Amino acid sequence: MVKHISLQEKSDLELIHEYKKGHNTMGILYARYSNLVFGSCLKYLKDRTKAEDATGEIFLMLSEKLKSHKVDYFKSWLYTLTRNYCFDQLRKINRNREKISEAEIMYSDIIFHPDDVQDDERIVKLKNCISQLNEEQSGVVESFYYQKLSYKEIAESMSCSWDKVRSLIQNARRNLKICIES
Repeated sequence: MVKHISLQEKSDLELIHEYKKGHNTMGILYARYSNLVFGSCLKYLKDRTKAEDATGEIFLMLSEKLKSHKVDYFKSWLYTLTRNYCFDQLRKINRNREKISEAEIMYSDIIFHPDDVQDDERIVKLKNCISQLNEEQSGVVESFYYQKLSYKEIAESMSCSWDKVRSLIQNARRNLKICIES
């Protein structure tokens, strides 16, 4: 007589095999490993809500990846998947933080808006710093702030892309900030 083994009694690899055949075994894997995944996410992300969200996302990814990946050591493979997901989330957070920081530098200080500068000393310092910029950067600062041209108009006059103008203005602003604060 052949003994029938329930899904809960099967090994991880047997559950994966059953999953690839179309059986819904993801719930069993979730029950076995959700605490491990959540704990790992909490360790890396250091935020309970983010770790809970990440756990759900990882199991969604897992359900897709198991269809196409050959997995021999499920627990270590799942841990690697979890770690990589968390590192990716941390990279995204850091990229966004860097973008916010850069935007604050580029757009927050009134000193970069010549029309708003009232103090004669600051005007002289600003003009001195503009003269120290390279030719392209000083040209876009002159065109954008003094002639009030748009990025598109500057790009057309320089025969370059809108992104190039944006980059030149951002770099000029960063260089002006360094110059003015020194």
